[in-house]
Amino acid sequence: MARPAGTRRVYRLHRSKTYLATTPRNLDVTRFRGATSALRAATNLLLALVLLAPASAYGAFAPKTREMLRKATFVGGGEILATSEYDDGRIGVVHIRIDEMFKPGKTKGPHSVRVVSITDEPGAVQPEVGAKGLLFVQPLRRTSYIDRHVPDSTSTYSFVDGRDGWRQARANQMEKLAAPIRQLVANSRGKQKDPSAQTAQRTITFQLISSLDPILVPDGLVVLAELPDLANSLSEAEVDSLKAALHSDTLPTKVRKTVISAIADNRLTVLADSLRKIDDTELQRDAWGALRRLGHPINVDTLHEDLKSEKPGVRTAAALELLDRDPEKEIATVSKQLLKDPDPEVRLEVIEALGATGSAQAATVLEPVFSDSDLKQRQATARALLAIGGPTAADSFHRLAFEGSIQAQRFAVFGLFSLGVGREDGRLQDIARRHTDKKIKELIEHGIEHGH
Repeated sequence: MARPAGTRRVYRLHRSKTYLATTPRNLDVTRFRGATSALRAATNLLLALVLLAPASAYGAFAPKTREMLRKATFVGGGEILATSEYDDGRIGVVHIRIDEMFKPGKTKGPHSVRVVSITDEPGAVQPEVGAKGLLFVQPLRRTSYIDRHVPDSTSTYSFVDGRDGWRQARANQMEKLAAPIRQLVANSRGKQKDPSAQTAQRTITFQLISSLDPILVPDGLVVLAELPDLANSLSEAEVDSLKAALHSDTLPTKVRKTVISAIADNRLTVLADSLRKIDDTELQRDAWGALRRLGHPINVDTLHEDLKSEKPGVRTAAALELLDRDPEKEIATVSKQLLKDPDPEVRLEVIEALGATGSAQAATVLEPVFSDSDLKQRQATARALLAIGGPTAADSFHRLAFEGSIQAQRFAVFGLFSLGVGREDGRLQDIARRHTDKKIKELIEHGIEHGH
């Protein structure tokens, strides 16, 4: 049934708040009915043309940024002048002066805006008065709740994608943040000055990376692999952009890890020395792995020394790098030094890494840890043995069913069942025959599905 113009459609989106969308009352629906078939035909033709068009080499270029540009009614750069709160702080209103408009351009648009957000929703913007940045905004979807609490809510906006719609600039870095957005908008209108689309894409790529913004930097890294002969054609300024992102103390660790991966994936050996200088323990394993991929591995003797470092993160990174390089050769050394490490997190990381080797030698060194450890470490060791799997792990669990505390022995039997070993298996039959624990015998006789 057709919905009459002006009817209010209700959407329940957030707790008890009801959001409303209203069909304009002055919309003359009848004038469009005669054009329905023609519109459908035109739409189908357009879809066919899109599907048949050759895919661009830069089809995935700046995906997050372009999606935000698409969603936003307008995009601009400005400064937060003030903030207001309503309903005991549950609603925040940010007052922003617009210094430059990128979309829809410099022709018409507000000189200042008010942007509303529900402050207790995940991803709400945490505004700082005086901060400068980019804003991606769209008209606020008004609700009875907002209308009741926000004065003059008819002229308000909301940030696109929550906090992502406000890209705050670091001190004196507003231009670096604005440059790629300005260029992306110009390119979308066919107004780029550079006649070479490939060169223009490269320019924007490194502008995105130079922004040192958690969203823009990964968007720039996406297309690095598409740039021709990148490893041999990096300019000094482009190298500096990558170095800045690599060592930025404002970018999240996960973004910096993405930078490291991009350097290794694209064989950018010119950045090997910069990778060596990383001393953040959360990044060292990634950096050392990248150096190995670039053909500039950390010296093995240095890694052995790092197993004794005062920093737990360095000990872990060294152990994992050694196991990645040559597990059969390094399992004994790593296990001897770190399976009794004073830091429990180091032990857990090493246990997991030993399991990932899939080695029978690793299973042998893990068995004493399983039978002589707390529950958390025993569970980690069981997961490592399960990762090794096969007869090797089954034989280990068989032996462990007779070693350590009775809790550890019962856990070992669970480990056998977790491997998919049936009750007719010789190992389980041997445990049932020789073991003195009543619960273990019942477990083998009835299986896990009967309440165990």
